[in-house]
Amino acid sequence: MRWLLLLAAAGSLWFWNHPPGPAGPDARRAWDPVLYSLDLLVPVASLGCRGAWDPTGFGKAVAVFLTVSGWILATAVVAGARRILGRG
Repeated sequence: MRWLLLLAAAGSLWFWNHPPGPAGPDARRAWDPVLYSLDLLVPVASLGCRGAWDPTGFGKAVAVFLTVSGWILATAVVAGARRILGRG
């Protein structure tokens, strides 16, 4: 949980200072760096921000890092839950 909060805070801080542009010309979604970071980090749920914004430059690397980190954290949670439930 701490890793998720730390990564969400770091991603939010980055995207607060370096907001990506809209993904399309008709994008009318309000920009929220916290929701965008959480949408990148949580792989099983969509908050609708991931496809609405298109980061460029180093922001794209930050977005990929958050996405990969989210998948790694989700895998660790599933493995831990399986281990705990397998003891019974």
